[in-house]
Amino acid sequence: MRERNCLLTDRHICSVDLTSLYNLRYKQINAKCFPGVKSLIELILLNGDRFYQQRLSLYSTYICSNHLQAVSKEYSVSSYRKCWLCASLNKPLPNKSERNISPSQALTIYESFGFHHSYGKTICSTCRHLVSTHSNANRIAKHESIFKWILDCEISDDEYDDDIRSDLYEYPMMHSSPESVDYNSAIELHKEKRSVLNQFLKLCGSQRVVRTTHNYDDLKRQSKANFLTSARHLFQHIIQFLVTENSTDFTDELFSSNDASDKKLYDRQLVPVMNGIAEAYNNAEDTSTKRSILSIVAPKVKFSLLESFIPGLTHYRFTAARLHAANKHAGAIVTKPRRVIYRYEIEQVDHFIDFILSNYICTDIPFGERTMALSDGTKLLVPDTIRNYNSTRVIEQYYKYGGELFPDLPLLHDSTLFKILKACKASTRRAVAGLNYFVANGTEAFDELFELVNSLNLDSNDQRRIQGGLKRGKQYLKTDFKLNVVRNSHVPDYCICYSLNDPMSDEFSEPCKDHNHDQVCAECTYLAQTLQDIHQTIVDSTTDVEEVPRKLHTFNLACDNIQAWKCHQLRSVNQDLGRDCILNIIGEDAVYLNLDFAMKWLPAKYREPQTDFFGKRGISWHITVVSRKKESQSNVTNINSESAQESNMAISGCEQDLTDEEGVDPHDLHSSSLKDFDHTVFVHVFDQCVQDSNLVVAIIADVLFRLKAYDPSIEQACLRTDNAACYHSALTVLSMPTVSDQSKISIRRLDFADPQGGKGSSDRFAAVIKSHVRRYLNEKHDVTNAEEFVEACRSYGGVKNVNVVQCKFTPTVQPMKFKFNNIRKFRNFCYERHGIRAFRAWSVGEGQLFPYHKLLPGTVKIGLMELINPSQLIVFGSTIQTSISAKTSRDSKTIDHLSTNDNNNNPFQCPEEGCVHSFFKYGNLMRHLAIGDHRKEPERFTLIDTAKKLYHAKLLTAENKRMIPLSVESITFDSSNFDEVSALEMGWGLPTARAPIRYTIKQKQFLQEKFNDGLVNGRFWKPETVAKAMQQLKAGNGKYVFAPNEWLTTSQIRSYFSRMKKNQTQTTEQSFSTTRAIPTFLDLEGDNEEDIDEESYAEEFFKDDTAIQEAVERDTFLKEASRST
Repeated sequence: MRERNCLLTDRHICSVDLTSLYNLRYKQINAKCFPGVKSLIELILLNGDRFYQQRLSLYSTYICSNHLQAVSKEYSVSSYRKCWLCASLNKPLPNKSERNISPSQALTIYESFGFHHSYGKTICSTCRHLVSTHSNANRIAKHESIFKWILDCEISDDEYDDDIRSDLYEYPMMHSSPESVDYNSAIELHKEKRSVLNQFLKLCGSQRVVRTTHNYDDLKRQSKANFLTSARHLFQHIIQFLVTENSTDFTDELFSSNDASDKKLYDRQLVPVMNGIAEAYNNAEDTSTKRSILSIVAPKVKFSLLESFIPGLTHYRFTAARLHAANKHAGAIVTKPRRVIYRYEIEQVDHFIDFILSNYICTDIPFGERTMALSDGTKLLVPDTIRNYNSTRVIEQYYKYGGELFPDLPLLHDSTLFKILKACKASTRRAVAGLNYFVANGTEAFDELFELVNSLNLDSNDQRRIQGGLKRGKQYLKTDFKLNVVRNSHVPDYCICYSLNDPMSDEFSEPCKDHNHDQVCAECTYLAQTLQDIHQTIVDSTTDVEEVPRKLHTFNLACDNIQAWKCHQLRSVNQDLGRDCILNIIGEDAVYLNLDFAMKWLPAKYREPQTDFFGKRGISWHITVVSRKKESQSNVTNINSESAQESNMAISGCEQDLTDEEGVDPHDLHSSSLKDFDHTVFVHVFDQCVQDSNLVVAIIADVLFRLKAYDPSIEQACLRTDNAACYHSALTVLSMPTVSDQSKISIRRLDFADPQGGKGSSDRFAAVIKSHVRRYLNEKHDVTNAEEFVEACRSYGGVKNVNVVQCKFTPTVQPMKFKFNNIRKFRNFCYERHGIRAFRAWSVGEGQLFPYHKLLPGTVKIGLMELINPSQLIVFGSTIQTSISAKTSRDSKTIDHLSTNDNNNNPFQCPEEGCVHSFFKYGNLMRHLAIGDHRKEPERFTLIDTAKKLYHAKLLTAENKRMIPLSVESITFDSSNFDEVSALEMGWGLPTARAPIRYTIKQKQFLQEKFNDGLVNGRFWKPETVAKAMQQLKAGNGKYVFAPNEWLTTSQIRSYFSRMKKNQTQTTEQSFSTTRAIPTFLDLEGDNEEDIDEESYAEEFFKDDTAIQEAVERDTFLKEASRST
């Protein structure tokens, strides 16, 4: 026989397995990636550069599997975005691909440019125009005429040429070679038969040709249908020729057969077997058993044979039996697992609700409300929250958390958890610019790195690898990094003591004595390696000397923002640990205060004209959430002792119980650290005030005075606030001793959250109160001043445990200016007998003691706070125990209930409706009825209703959310394998101070032009757009106007626009004699809703870009109004 070789041997990748081209005639191809071809055979020849290939013997021509895979590779435009021809021509910046190369273009590229195997690759519009200028119409026409033989092979299922094997049924050529005489004579005979049949059809008036095939089973589905149509057409003409009349009867008798004749065709042993299969199939009771029986013979026989033994058998059941044999094995009986409905326990649902409301999963926001409906139609209104992760991620973390800390607790199934997450509604975090600027800047930095990588001339594999590393690092910082941060760790990325130690001061550092930092975090190291690769790629791949420093500056800014995000995550975890420690050690004689200014309430009427919409002055209101331990707990408070050493030991010991990686039983930790608290909320509402330190001190003093009057046993207090300037100031910190002396409640601590990380119970209660006020407003009431706001809060019984009062504040002039050097570096202040001890981070180091005689040269004066119609009622509400330890500490009623359930066979049941008591003796029943001590079991709710009720109850409580002690296993390895990644230095997590930047004349001129463009032309520039425009601005000579060190960040531009708008609006107000109020956003100290970052103190002045547009519209309205008058 002739030796079998691959057609495309010139590409040197041949494999041993070969396939005949004849078997590839009906293979499907992607017409989008391979334009202009109709068969795989043509694709193979074009990709092999055989543009003038003459007729081949498809039977004797083969192609190996490697070549077949290579030529069939699809180069879609969406996946391969760069032009292949641009890259082949060594262009420095390949254009974006638009189409795939056609056969005529591939011919031109092969002959004019000498590039091989170009068909199907991507090409841009510029290269297409270049190829069209070199194309030769004669050569293309010659190629198309020669390739017509491929179309002939595709139309017919046989082959015409003398050198091609015939599809004869009469003369199988299995043992003959194509060169033999018998083979050639068979070809001639077959061609003659076809010619006679075609001539017969032509005489009958048919224009069709006869189709033949070598093997009917090898044909595809559509080819079989075409072949059957051709055969039926031929048979019809033959029958009409044989029988001119009554041809239908002749056809029925010709192709019909009785049972006796059919059985004669079958094998003698086949008939009993098929009869047995049919009998078993008919006797089967269910569909699955019938499918298993049918799968024994379905893969081996045809449908027509089975249908003759099993009348009524459908194609669907026949195909299902074949699939069953292929997937489950022939005759296998598959039993479906029983669907067991498990009874849930309230502790299981409660445990999961606690998890999804933890600080890791949930973020409180001070606005928004959602409605949840129970199965009976009852509606529950809950404050809106932000769920930081998607449902799948939440459930994965929950299973890890439960498996590590609570291995004996049976967790709910994942489908049930998905239903609970869907029922307990929360918002999805999409934009965090208004909630946390560290997160917003960090995610924006990753996006900038993505754009930077796309702009580099990288190989597609390297580009995908680097982008994959960036996606992986971004996902890790958003999700798992905070879970791994602990007090002491062998990984420096996770160790709080190592990260927040100040190497320049022993007072703010604490050595890591019991462990070494000999491990590294796999994800952090992978991210650092990816950033190093980007830096090296910028240096190596950028040819323009002017572009290198600009791209490196962009890269460095993005890396700084990513590092700041990571440091913020670590500091936030540490400050939250401090809050939990304080709550764990306070007693009944102490209270814990969480203070925050809510977002100003804009005066609103039930119906108001559009003219009154602009220029409103907001109503300021402050929220103080007071938490107090229940009376059943210990009444000993040891927040701090007289000596700093004892205080540090007490607090550090508490933290050690909460945060160590080893040596603590998680079950004991969870049950001991969570305590029940009562809480109440004080709301102070002001018509006109400046939200400064004087007001904050007066509010704190008023709250403590009222608490002392309510319960004289309260002796101590701890305070926690966000990082706003009115709280984190020298006057506020230094006023606390004076407030303690006057209120007779000793303030022990004043703690601050990390900047942008102070969302908590005050924000959650602000959402509840505003929802209550909006419902009052929708009932045809107006809320335009502080009095009406208080009335709205007190309507319909008010909000539970909330005391609202209208206030007027008269500030006093301090006799001297109080100063606390570097106060913004400190996050925690502890008030001792001889001074104030300050900490840069919670319980890291022994702190620095500042004596009172150096800080307080005089007495602090507290402003006068006048309360209008105050409510004397102060109610502390109870929160329900939410830990899983409640399962092991059931009360006596639960134990009695369990014992009652064990005696369900008692014959005497209590006749009282709903009572669950039963008795063994009749006398006991009579005694029970005489006493009347009935215990009624509440109706059991559905699981989803139970979850909604728990979710509603926990969100409406003001108790601070706990930090669930997650200790997810981190992947660590020996750091010696990554010497190229620089190790983290001690104190890497501390905030870095940035020196103030003075704008140059060129920068001011550029920003002034953008600002004036918005005022004159109405084109309001966003700070993000202005920052990018500054980086890309070029002069007339083609050089950049601003150097990289002259670029301004988005926050700097926003602050500058805010100051310009303030000056412009003040000028407008002076020029128009009007009594309209100044807009809220112009109040320099009036919007402290967001924390102030060290990066820019001006963030508190300007929080919304749309404020500029609102002010301009208001100015325009005033001008038009003045002209009309």
